[in-house]
Amino acid sequence: MTLPPGHFYGTGIHQEVKPADLPRLPEAVPGQHLWTIALIHRIDNPAAWMTDDGDPRERVLGQHNLIQHIGPLCFICEQAWSAQLEQRPCPGDPND
Repeated sequence: MTLPPGHFYGTGIHQEVKPADLPRLPEAVPGQHLWTIALIHRIDNPAAWMTDDGDPRERVLGQHNLIQHIGPLCFICEQAWSAQLEQRPCPGDPND
C-alpha cells in the first residue's frame, strides 16, 4: 500500500501528522528541510507509561531496547538525507 505524504498507519489507527500539529518542532520554513530521526524501541511493559513514578521514558527507552532508527530524513518532503539533498531547497510544503 502506498501512503500519501504526511500519513502514517499502525495497527488499524490512522493519524495524520503535520508540522503544525507538533508543538515541539520549530516553525517550518518553506524551502528549508526539517531533518528528523525516528527511534523504534521495544516496550515490554506498556503499563510503565501509565504510572506517576517519575518519567517513564527513563525506564523504558534506552540502548537496551532500541530496535531500529529511521532517518535522518526530512519531515517536510519525506526524503532521506544525502549531502546533495541537503544543498537543495526542500521541495515539500510545510503546511501540507
